[in-house]
Amino acid sequence: MDWTTITIGLLGGLGLFLYGMEKMSDALNQLAGDGMKRVLTTLAGDRVRGLLTGTVFTAVTQSSSVTTVMCVSFVAAGLMSFPQSMGLILGANIGTTITAQLVAFKVTKYAMFLVAGGVLLQMISKGDKTKQWGRVLLGLGLLFVGMNTMGDAMKPLRTYEPFIELMQQMANPFLGMLVSAIFTALVQSSSATMGVVIALATQQLISFPAGLALILGANVGTCVTAGLSVIGRSTEAKRVAGAHVFFNLGGALLVLPFLGLIANAIGPENADSADLTRAIANAHTFFNIGMAILFLPFLTFIANFLIKIIPQEKVEAKAGVYVTALEPDLLNAPSLAMSAVTKELEQLGKLVLMAYRDSLPTLLSDDPKQLKILKSSDDEIDRMHNELIEYLTELGRKPLSPEQQDEQMRLVKMADELEHIGDVLETNISRLIEQKQESKVNFDAESTKLLSEYHSMTLEALEKTVVALDSEKGQSAEPVIGMKKKLKTYAEKAHSQEAKRLETMEGGGLLVYRLEVDMIEKMEQVFRHSRRLARHILKLEKSVLAA
Repeated sequence: MDWTTITIGLLGGLGLFLYGMEKMSDALNQLAGDGMKRVLTTLAGDRVRGLLTGTVFTAVTQSSSVTTVMCVSFVAAGLMSFPQSMGLILGANIGTTITAQLVAFKVTKYAMFLVAGGVLLQMISKGDKTKQWGRVLLGLGLLFVGMNTMGDAMKPLRTYEPFIELMQQMANPFLGMLVSAIFTALVQSSSATMGVVIALATQQLISFPAGLALILGANVGTCVTAGLSVIGRSTEAKRVAGAHVFFNLGGALLVLPFLGLIANAIGPENADSADLTRAIANAHTFFNIGMAILFLPFLTFIANFLIKIIPQEKVEAKAGVYVTALEPDLLNAPSLAMSAVTKELEQLGKLVLMAYRDSLPTLLSDDPKQLKILKSSDDEIDRMHNELIEYLTELGRKPLSPEQQDEQMRLVKMADELEHIGDVLETNISRLIEQKQESKVNFDAESTKLLSEYHSMTLEALEKTVVALDSEKGQSAEPVIGMKKKLKTYAEKAHSQEAKRLETMEGGGLLVYRLEVDMIEKMEQVFRHSRRLARHILKLEKSVLAA
C-alpha cells in the first residue's frame, strides 16, 4: 500500500471539500444579505418558525456548528432569548443534512463542469449577484472534487484486509460513534465527517450499521464547537450550548440501543454503493427530523430544565452590567454582524443622551461630584466607540457586497458622530462647568431660562436621533433635519439678548456672558452632530429598503 499517496489524497480531498464548502457558504451569505436579518426577526418565539429558520440558515451556512455558534452569539448579544434559540438549534441539525444529500446524488461526475461554470460566471459577469452565484457554483464544484479525490484515494483500501476489518468494527455502535465524534470535534464540522462517511460508502468500505453509528458520532462531535464557543460567555449562552448537547447527545443515546434493529429494518438489501450512499444520507436526514419532531413539543419543559441546571451567575445579576452585542462569531455573517453593531450603537446613543441630559443641571449646580460623573461618562463612551470601530474594521476585512460596504462605512460615521458629542461633553462643556465652579459665579433667572430652553430643543433633537437608531424607528430622525432653522433663529435671538443684558450685568457679568455664549455654542455643536447622525440613519434606512 502506498500510504503516502493515500494520505495526501485523503487530506487534499478533505481540504478541497472544506474549502469548497467555505466558499459556497460565503457566497450564499452575500446573496442572503439583509434577508438573514429579516428571517431572524420572524422567530418571535414561535418554535416551528424557529425550526424552519434554523434549517434554512444552516442550509446556507453549510454547517450546524456555525449556526449553533451564531445562536450562542445571538443570545449573548440579546438578539434573541434562550427559549427562542432552541427551535433554531433543532433546525440546524436538519439543515446540516443538506450536504450529505447533495453528495449522495450522483452529481459528483459534474464537479469539473461546476468549477468551470463558476469560474466563467465570475469572469464574464459585471453584476455582483451573478458573480456570487458563480462563487456558489465554484464552491459546490470544489466540494464535489474533494469528494472524488477522497473516494479515489480510498480505492486501494477496498482490498486491504486490516482496513476492512477496522471498518467492520465501526459497526459496533459505541466504537463507531466515539471515533466519529472525535473526528468531528477535531475538524469542527459534522458536514466534513459526513463527507468522509459518504466517501467510504461510495467505495463500499463501510456497512450500513457502521454508517449509522458514524452519523450519531457526527451529531455528538459537533457539540464540542458549541461548548468551546461559550467559554467566558453569559449564562444564557451556556444554556444554548447545553440545549445543543441535550438534543444531539440525548437523541444519540435514545437511538443507540436500537441501532441494530433500525439497520436491519431500513438498510439496503444489496451492497450496491449507490444504494448504500443514498441510504446513509437518508438515515442522517430522517434521524434529525425525527429528533426535531420528538423534542419540539417539549421545548418549554427542556428550557426550564436547563435553566435549573445552569443557574444565573451572581455576577451577572448586578445592575448596570451590559453585555456587548459585538460577538466575534457574528462576523461570519456580515448582515447579522451589522445588526449587532446597530444594537451596540443604540446603547452608545443612550449613554450619550444620558450624559447630555445631565450636562445643563451640572452646569447650573456647584456640585463637583456631578462634574466628575459627567467626565467619567466620556470614558465609557470612548471605550464603546473604540470597540465599535475595531469590530467594524474587522467586518470590513470580510467579503462584503457593495451595499454592505456602504452600510459598514455609514455605521462607522454614525459611531463617530456619537463619539464627537461625547468629546464636546468631556472637553468643552466640562471645562465650562469647571470655570463656573472655580469663579463661583451664578446665572440669574433670565440666563437660566435662556440656556434651559435651548438645551431642551437640542436635547429633543438628540433624543429623536437616538430613538431612530432602532432599525424599526428610523423615520424618527426625519424631524431633526428640519429643526436647523428653528434652532439657528433661537441662537441668534439668544446672542442678541445676551449682548443687551451685558450692559446691565453686575460684577462678573462678562464671565457669565462668556459662559452663556460658549455654552450655547457647544449645544449648537451637539445639534450639528445629531443632525449629521440623523442624515446617516435616514440614508442607511433608504439603502436597506432599496436593497
